[in-house]
Amino acid sequence: DVFVRDIPAGKTILASRAPLAGPVGNDHSDSPALAGDGSAVAFRSQANNFDQSEDTDHAGDIYWRALTGATNQQNTALASINSAGEKSNASAPSIDDSGYLIGFLAKHPLDPADTNGKVDAYVRDVGVSNKLHLITRGDGNAGPVGGTDAGSVAISGDGTKVAAGGDGGLAAGLDPRRGNVILRDLTATP
Repeated sequence: DVFVRDIPAGKTILASRAPLAGPVGNDHSDSPALAGDGSAVAFRSQANNFDQSEDTDHAGDIYWRALTGATNQQNTALASINSAGEKSNASAPSIDDSGYLIGFLAKHPLDPADTNGKVDAYVRDVGVSNKLHLITRGDGNAGPVGGTDAGSVAISGDGTKVAAGGDGGLAAGLDPRRGNVILRDLTATP
C-alpha cells in the first residue's frame, strides 16, 4: 500500500484506494511520487479495484490521487490510459509540483505512433486538458519514436520540462550505441 504522512498535522493518509473513501487496493502498490505542494501523489499499483470499468487486470498501472480537500472529495484516477481506453503496463511515476502532470514509463503503446515495441516515456495531464504526451519522439511532437527502451522519466517542478533517459537511440536520430537523456519542453508540445 502507499501511505502519505502529513507531518505538521500528525496524520497518515492511505493513498492506494478507490476514489473518496473507497476500497483499499486489492494488490501491491508502490513507487510513490509526491507533488511539491503535497496536493497529490502518483504511484504504481497492480490493484484492479480502484476503477473496475477501466482496470480489469493486475498489471502494473500508474494512478494519481488527490490528497487535499475532505475525504469525500478525494479522487483516484488511472493515468496510464489513452483516450481509447487502452492501458499499459506502466512504471516509474514522476509528478510536478502542482500535482497535475504525471510522467511514467509504458511497456505497451498508448499513442498510435508508438509502434516500436519498446518502453516509452509519457506524460499525462490529469488536470483540465487530460492530454497524453509521448515524450520519446524525434521532435517531441510528431516525429518518429525512438528505437530503444526508456529507463527513467522526470518532470520539472514547474511542469514545463520533462527528461527521459535510457539506452542509445531513445529518440529517433540519436546514436543507438550510447546512452541518451532527452529533454522536452512541454509548453512547445501541442
